[in-house]
Amino acid sequence: MTAVMTRRILQAKGLDPQKDITLLTMDTHARLQSLVTGKVAGGMMAPPSTYLAQDQGFKIFGRGRDYMRYLQTGVVATDAAIKQKRGHLVRFLESVIEILPGQPGSHASLYSEETLRERCATCAQNV
Repeated sequence: MTAVMTRRILQAKGLDPQKDITLLTMDTHARLQSLVTGKVAGGMMAPPSTYLAQDQGFKIFGRGRDYMRYLQTGVVATDAAIKQKRGHLVRFLESVIEILPGQPGSHASLYSEETLRERCATCAQNV
């Protein structure tokens, strides 16, 4: 799916994926590290890698959601549930952030605990 999405974005931006780029296959962590170290010029990423890359000064070239519809995991709730059970949702988000560093392929270890807590607080404010 990532390769298909990458090709669509490149075509929309006027590039020929067959001639202008070389697609490499690598895991999410390797993509970010390769971008940061200059081994690649760009890479398709998903949060939190997207945010980490932006924090390093990289710019968003295109977002997959703008070029094709695809499935991705998300947290959803009705407005009523958010209002009635806001505390539960905040605790849920805090729990997710707490377990991320132990997950294989997670970039959470690249964030300080303070940064993770700040991002959770920002999510909670937007709920």
